[in-house]
Parts: sequence; C-alpha cells; structure tokens
Amino acid sequence: MSDCSSCNATLGNWQLLSEDVLRYKPSVTMNKGFFSALAYIHQVLPYLKQNYFDNGILLNLLYYSHNYGSYPNFQVMGGLIQLTYEPSTNNQNKKVNELTCLTGLCKTICGTQTHHENTSQFSSFKNDFKLANKYFFEYFKFDTSIISEVNQFNKQFQSKKVLGLHYRGTDKNKVNWITHISKDEFIQLIDYHLSKHSYTTIFISTDEAAFIFKMQELYSNTYEILYYDDLKNDQNSNSIHLNRLTLIEDKMAELKKCKKTNADIKTVNLLEKQLKTETELNTFLLKNVIINSILLSKCNLVLKTHSQVSAYAKIFNPKLEIYRVNACAEGYWPDSHIPLYDFQTIDNNAVKSLMEIKLKNEFSNDLKYAYKNMYTGGQT
Repeated sequence: MSDCSSCNATLGNWQLLSEDVLRYKPSVTMNKGFFSALAYIHQVLPYLKQNYFDNGILLNLLYYSHNYGSYPNFQVMGGLIQLTYEPSTNNQNKKVNELTCLTGLCKTICGTQTHHENTSQFSSFKNDFKLANKYFFEYFKFDTSIISEVNQFNKQFQSKKVLGLHYRGTDKNKVNWITHISKDEFIQLIDYHLSKHSYTTIFISTDEAAFIFKMQELYSNTYEILYYDDLKNDQNSNSIHLNRLTLIEDKMAELKKCKKTNADIKTVNLLEKQLKTETELNTFLLKNVIINSILLSKCNLVLKTHSQVSAYAKIFNPKLEIYRVNACAEGYWPDSHIPLYDFQTIDNNAVKSLMEIKLKNEFSNDLKYAYKNMYTGGQT
C-alpha cells in the first residue's frame, strides 16, 4: 500500500492517482514482464543512492502492476519482493517530480537503450554484473517462501552438472528487434553443445510446454530433465503475463461499470471476490518467474534466448557462465550484455551456419560500451 507519510518513488503511477482510482486504470500501471519493469528501478539505484539514500532519505519504492500486483490495489513491492529497509517519513509530504515516474528517470539516466541514440550520453551497469548484484541486494530481498522453495528444489542440483536452458517463445518470436529462433533451431544448438560437454541434468525454464515435451522426448533417456512449474502457454502467441493482463482488464472493466451504475452490493462483492482470486494467480505467476530465474543462476552453464528472466540469473550469480543464442538489435540492459554464444568455435558446419544467422544484427559493441560507467556517477 502507498504511504503518504513516506517519500515515494513510483513505477506505474505516473499520474499520481490515488490507489482507489489507479486500480481501475490498467493503462497507467507498469505491465511489462516483471524483470523488464524491475530493471527500470534497478538501473536508477546508483542515482537514488547518491541523491537520496546517502542524504538520509530512504525512499519508499512503489511498483504498481495489474499483471503482477496484489489485491486490492496492484502493488508489487512488499509481497514476494521487499525492501531491505524501512522508508523514511516524509514530514512535509513533499513530492519530487523526478520520482513520480521511475521509467522516465531511467530513460533520462540510462537512455532508451535503442540503436538510434547517442549512448555515450547515458550511463549503464553494462556487463558489471557484480556491481548490479551489489545494488540489487542492498535494496531488495525476496520473501522467505521464495528462498525456501529455491533451496528445496536446488537439492536436486547437488553433486550434478546442470545445463540450464531458457526458451522464451510466444511474443518474443513476433517482435522485429530480436532475431527469431524456433524450438527446433534452439534444440539443434543444444544437441551440438551436449555433444561437446558432459552434463548429468538439464533444467528447463520456458513459457512453452511444447519445448519441455520435445526435450523430454529427445533426451530423457540420457539426462535427468527438470523444470520448476507447469504454468505454460500453448493457447496463443501472447506471453503468460499479457494473457493475465487481459483477464484483469476485463474484470476491472466490469467493476468500473458497476461503480458507474451503482450496482447492488452483492454483485460488487462477487466481482471483488473474483478479482482477488485473479490477483492470487498474479502472485503465483510472479513467484514462478522469480524462482525460475534464481534456479537458472544455480546451473553450471545456461543457454538462453532473449529474455530478462534469464538475464537476471547473471545478476543473481555474477559468476554464472551464460550465453545468448539469438541476437537483439537494441541494447536493453541487462539482457543485451549477456555474451553471445561463440559460433566461430563451432566445428559442425550446419550448426555454425545456423548460429551465424541467429547472432547477426546484434546491437553494436561500439554503442554498447560507449555508455558511461554507472558506478562513477556517470563519468568515464
């Protein structure tokens, strides 16, 4: 819940609406993928530390999302992800303009991270995942239920050599700024990689059940196949979180109509009960996303398609050996700073040719490393 006595910094309420109004406006909240949204806050933490935290102002970081937030007002912070500190009291109830939209503040400091801007004018963690890890855990922590479930599942990794795989299909194979890669093409590389390296176990994180079924069909006789959750999407080409958003939008539209027409209290209460159930599914989805990312960070090596979920595995474990298998034409942090699989060392001509195609059109290193270093206050 928002606390008017705290000094708030907000993601997903740029109109500064009261929570009882904001809940009816999914178009205002932050409904990207969880780690894509969290990256907006993460990247401005050095700035917030220098300008607020180091001056004794412990900001109340708020993040509203209709596809991940909890009932009744769609706040994300304070549940599965929490602040490591108690926010300061805002005795004068002042609002600071740059804190009303952390997305805008991030774009001011870190740019839009697209190929058409002068990246040397902006700051970035770049590939300093150790520093990114330091900032993340200085300000955020996960609920004990997540830590407990990770530790329990991770027992299956003990004394084994685990290859982690993350295949993000659905909407990521529709956008034009990512080189698309099919399940079969990814498996072609996986098969080559397995022929060159020794593993006992394959841990799979994916939004598509068909990828797991195919991997089980091909490799379950040779490798132990593990995955954490059964929440997948094979119904359409949208991501799970966008499907969740559509369901929540429909429910909020019904409630909004009831409010306008002064519907009877029984109807409203029933809809609120249904909404609460939907937001419990939001929490379930969020928990799965976070746990999958942390489990990937505990693998011996990870091969991944473009996704911030698996990119954050490198932040959770900066020593993780992890490679992207398809290129991205933009410089979105942290994913675009995960190294590409080295196709030039591949000694299978068919796989080498495939990966040469899939790794083309990458955001240029000249632009990528022109960013100023985050940890020097924007000065190189």
